Amino acid sequence: MSEEIILNELHRFLRDVNHELLKLKELHNIVEADRILYNENRQQLDECLNRSCALFQLWTPLDRMIYQIDNPEYEIINIQRSINRKLRKIFRLTQAINGVLAESLLMLTAQVQTQQQQ
Repeated sequence: MSEEIILNELHRFLRDVNHELLKLKELHNIVEADRILYNENRQQLDECLNRSCALFQLWTPLDRMIYQIDNPEYEIINIQRSINRKLRKIFRLTQAINGVLAESLLMLTAQVQTQQQQ
């Protein structure tokens, strides 16, 4: 082969290699752009997730308040339960006082009977 043919083949080969390198660089740029876009999307997704969690934490008490506003009987029921608890406590205390008074009355009755017999 002559030198000119070899040089032409080498030139064609280098041109093909250069063309493939340009394609590879384009692919690299596309991959890099996709990576940047992925990171941005991931960051936005994390921010959305954090906002969703914060909104959910706010929603639970708000939902309870809305339920209470929409259902006033709910608050009335809570007040009734509280009153019932207090009444049960008063009833137990009254029973205890009645027990003590009954014992005292029995003791006084026994004392009076003892004094009358003397």
